[in-house]
Amino acid sequence: MFQVTWDHIHLRSPDPEATATWLRDILGGVDEAIKNAPIDPQRIGVLGITRSVQKRLEEVQPLLDDIEKVEDSDSVVSTLASAIDAMLAPLDDAPSANECLNTAWRDDRLSLTQLGSLLEQVQETSVSRPT
Repeated sequence: MFQVTWDHIHLRSPDPEATATWLRDILGGVDEAIKNAPIDPQRIGVLGITRSVQKRLEEVQPLLDDIEKVEDSDSVVSTLASAIDAMLAPLDDAPSANECLNTAWRDDRLSLTQLGSLLEQVQETSVSRPT
């Protein structure tokens, strides 16, 4: 069985690039995850939990409930990306979050830890948005 372990911290910053620079300078090269983020936050909006968003989440929920039983990491990423995508809206001609995340996974630019952190952050932000 494929096992996923979440082992991370959350960092929030009004200036992510300055934070990444500071982390790189102090801790030595840890800004790779920020530099290679698969979603451009300027081109994706976080949706509030409206009826349509809730319905999209309900479609994904059975897959999330059984995610620990999934042995294929590509399927795990696809499920997590679908859950994230349900709460995000691309702006202008930006690709969907699902497309960006799956591409980043296939290109080895995204880890399961990053994806889990992103899901948590998007959930927190989406729940706090007024509808």
